[in-house]
Amino acid sequence: MYAIGINDAGHIVGNFQDSTTNHGFLASPIPEPKSLLLFGFGFGLATLAVIRRRKGAEVRGIRRPHE
Repeated sequence: MYAIGINDAGHIVGNFQDSTTNHGFLASPIPEPKSLLLFGFGFGLATLAVIRRRKGAEVRGIRRPHE
């Protein structure tokens, strides 16, 4: 089984040979669980930073411009 490349839609294309014939394949990449976990962790940290920044401004009596 050999991956040849990635098409314009982002799918992996390639070919493989069984005992009688060559076959082509098209595969959709799926993120690994570790990648999704890391993305979720980073998104959570960014959300906490925004919440903490807003609360800090309220404690110091600083009003945000759009309020």
